[in-house]
Amino acid sequence: MKALSLTLTMILTLPFMALAETGKTKIEDIAYKAQSQGSRGSVVIRLASPINEIPELTIKDNMVQVSVPGTFVWPKIEKNVSVGSADATLMAYQFNKDLVRVRAMLPFSLEGREKQVSLVVGDNSVELTFPVEQSRKTASAPAPAVKTKKSPDAAYDTKYLEKLLSDKELRAMAEQANSKAEPTAVAPKAVQTDSKKQQDEVNVTLSAPEREANAPFSVANYLGKFVAFLGIVLLVFYAAASLMKKGVLKKGKLGFLNSTKSVEVLSTTFIGPKRSVLTIRAHDQVFLVGSSESGLQLISEINNPVGMMKEGERKLAGDNFDTTLQKSPEKEFRLKETAQANREAAATSEIGLDSFLDSKATSKVKDKVRFSDQIKSKVKNLKPLQ
Repeated sequence: MKALSLTLTMILTLPFMALAETGKTKIEDIAYKAQSQGSRGSVVIRLASPINEIPELTIKDNMVQVSVPGTFVWPKIEKNVSVGSADATLMAYQFNKDLVRVRAMLPFSLEGREKQVSLVVGDNSVELTFPVEQSRKTASAPAPAVKTKKSPDAAYDTKYLEKLLSDKELRAMAEQANSKAEPTAVAPKAVQTDSKKQQDEVNVTLSAPEREANAPFSVANYLGKFVAFLGIVLLVFYAAASLMKKGVLKKGKLGFLNSTKSVEVLSTTFIGPKRSVLTIRAHDQVFLVGSSESGLQLISEINNPVGMMKEGERKLAGDNFDTTLQKSPEKEFRLKETAQANREAAATSEIGLDSFLDSKATSKVKDKVRFSDQIKSKVKNLKPLQ
């Protein structure tokens, strides 16, 4: 465990040892001291050797920062010190390989007093001086307001209740005025104006669904909507068909958009000079046809056209079929004569099979006759039982 910790320490300290060897100055410590009876304070940055470059000072609100080039610090330094009547934080950290930043976070703001901050570079130190506030001004908290307990009657809004009652009275008066059938009976002017306002408010607040629900059913409206919907559907269908015809959209396998070929040559395989084998599709049937100087000759019909479409010409011709005739034992042959010889051999084999079957049947009949003759001869020699 000790060896592991020692190894990690060496690995972490190697970069900073390299910085020390390249001429970088090490920052040993930072400290705070009060000056002028506490009205000013200074932060002293202690260096291992003098520096050749000028540090950069940055002031922002309650933060004072000194960037010291050509230095390094390890490990990071961070301290809490008392500045005036409050605490402040001092820290020094490695910003990059050539720069160290020393930052002081003060408990007060230096805004407007930037000119009172000074920076002095010595032989082996850098001193930062700034003004210090002795006492922080605190705003007096306002006295809490005295809460008076309200009576239960004061919690209610009497104006709102009065408004509800007046609206109810006006609504009742408007209903009475509308229910009167005599045209000569005229209500007072104020009542008429209020009833008109109430009538207008009701008409404005009605929503569109309520108006449509209250409207009577109309067949013409229904037919108009249906015709409009049908027209939109037909328009969309016609637009899609026209786009497919123009080639914008792929036609696919739609028969009414793409005229399908009734007879089509699927593949052509050359097997010799002026000789080839064609695969022809006629509707849903596929034929294997030979082509030579004498013309086209039907070889056979493909029993499984769907499988042939999927598996291709190799399965159609066979795995051992040589299309280039470079490795075949017979370089030249005639397709017509070969097919005719195969047919004659098949016919000869069928004739021989028929004669063989006939001879077998005849021999069986002869065997049966001979066996029956033997039975008859034995029966003749038997004596009667009487």
